[in-house]
Amino acid sequence: DVLVRSALLRRVPKEELIRFVLKDIRPMMGSEEVLHVTLEIKVQVQTRAHEDTQTG
Repeated sequence: DVLVRSALLRRVPKEELIRFVLKDIRPMMGSEEVLHVTLEIKVQVQTRAHEDTQTG
């Protein structure tokens, strides 16, 4: 059985998550073990303040 939070599925496609679990995780886990997945998202913001001051 698999229980997945909807917040995780909004960020990771279902097919990609299934492939990851079946290919990379399942072979290392026992039948009674529980896998907790944490998703870390990094956002990089770049501003164009220099260009805006020259054109304004």
